[in-house]
Amino acid sequence: MTRSRSSSVVSLSELKGDVEDKSLERAGDLIRLTKCEDADIISIAYKYCSKCLAGAWALCKPEKFTVNILNGGLTNYMYVCEVVDDVHFKSHEPRKVLLRIYGDIVDQKQRFYEGVIFTLLSERGIGPKTFGVFNSGRIEEFIPFRDLFTTELADPMISTLIAKRLAEFHSINLPLSKEPTFLWENIEKFIEICSEITFEEETKQERFEKLKKKINVHLEYKWLRKMLTDLNSPVVFSHNDLQEGNILYINTGDVNTDVKIVDYDYSSFNYRGFDFGNHFCEWMYEYKSHHENGFKVFNNGFPSRSQQELFAQQYIKTTNEILNSFSENKIDHQKFKYDLTPCSVEALLDEGNKFALASHFFWLLWSVIQARLSKIHFGYLEYAEVRLEAYITHKKQLGF
Repeated sequence: MTRSRSSSVVSLSELKGDVEDKSLERAGDLIRLTKCEDADIISIAYKYCSKCLAGAWALCKPEKFTVNILNGGLTNYMYVCEVVDDVHFKSHEPRKVLLRIYGDIVDQKQRFYEGVIFTLLSERGIGPKTFGVFNSGRIEEFIPFRDLFTTELADPMISTLIAKRLAEFHSINLPLSKEPTFLWENIEKFIEICSEITFEEETKQERFEKLKKKINVHLEYKWLRKMLTDLNSPVVFSHNDLQEGNILYINTGDVNTDVKIVDYDYSSFNYRGFDFGNHFCEWMYEYKSHHENGFKVFNNGFPSRSQQELFAQQYIKTTNEILNSFSENKIDHQKFKYDLTPCSVEALLDEGNKFALASHFFWLLWSVIQARLSKIHFGYLEYAEVRLEAYITHKKQLGF
């Protein structure tokens, strides 16, 4: 079972217990479905599918309609809705869809932007299709492919495919703020929340106190922000969580292997280097429930220079192809950025390796907060510890 992060950017009110956390456990590398027996849920699903999808879905009788629980989003409740085979469908109509019901949201702003981003990417043919939107959720295309395993990130073929899709992702133009505030606003929010945290369990509190003694997050953040800002990394539309659980492995047997970047909970305009650094860091971690504490660390997993160069070379190649398409008027200027910044392998890898520090710092703080709030069986404090150790080690390796 894979752990996939969500946009659980919590507030101080939640930390103090004013809002109940309803985190769910997510299954990742295999698509695990459980039959839904809840009559109310089935009724709601049937209503929304009939209204939003219309066509055969509206004509389908309730007894021909099935609902399975997709195990399971961290903040959302997800169901796979399907109509039995003997119901006639037109060729363009989906027979199986994903119904996403929003759980207790913790950040209205982030929820709003995620919904806008999902719909816009759907229209551009980049993400899963949007089939319906309603106040408490949406209906999406169900993509029946697994996500990647951590060890597959190092496969040269898969790595170059990810680099290609990332370059395309970075070329997207969306009607959102182009200011790179995502990273700094969230880190500052995380630091504020962490300053209020205490654990009822004595062992957890002791672990947390030891963690705090190893780093002064306020001073470290001040240094980190200045160092990274001085890099002048171009601002692009970034995924911000490019880990294996958010990359689908597409292989139907009759087409070439491909990958698809999904889950846009953290997507926003951000520094290009963050996606590189974050992705390189994710080569080091595998999130499976059979591992102790729910994750495994590959201490030597961070990509080598040659592996990084392969990734950067494909990224640059794809970026140049997109730029050429602009000059030949073969691409929609309204949907894609025309002011992409040409870059070198050296510049990309300098950004990526330095922004890897931001990745460790970001998820370190995030994990401390999850340790306090989440109901998921996962060693969040242990994970925070390994991200801190990785931060310290990587900082020394960079000569700081």
